[in-house]
Amino acid sequence: MLYSISQQPYYDSCSQLYRQILTINQLPEGPLKTRVKRINNPPLSTFQSPPSQFCARPSCIYAIYNQCNELLCPEQIPDFFQYLTENEYEFDYQMSNMMMQTTVKSNFNTLLCYIKYNKK
Repeated sequence: MLYSISQQPYYDSCSQLYRQILTINQLPEGPLKTRVKRINNPPLSTFQSPPSQFCARPSCIYAIYNQCNELLCPEQIPDFFQYLTENEYEFDYQMSNMMMQTTVKSNFNTLLCYIKYNKK
């Protein structure tokens, strides 16, 4: 199974702040599953609505959390990548490079990489 890891803006209603968080496209297999939660993805502002030619912003996303059960932010990427490596996840460099070079881009998030889980 192939998973995409992305960065996206998120409105944290508890702290009432906008922040960047890391997300994954679906609930993963393996140990990472315990660090992923499906959360609501509120609009970034009351004025935000995509133009009619674009897909609607997803109302729910799979957010990645750190070991302290806090939303993972971009500053924690080195630790997160170390966690992935230690837990049998593999980076798919070929797919990541191909998608980063394409003209197809998301209006909602920024692709960081693709990963695969190697079951033992």
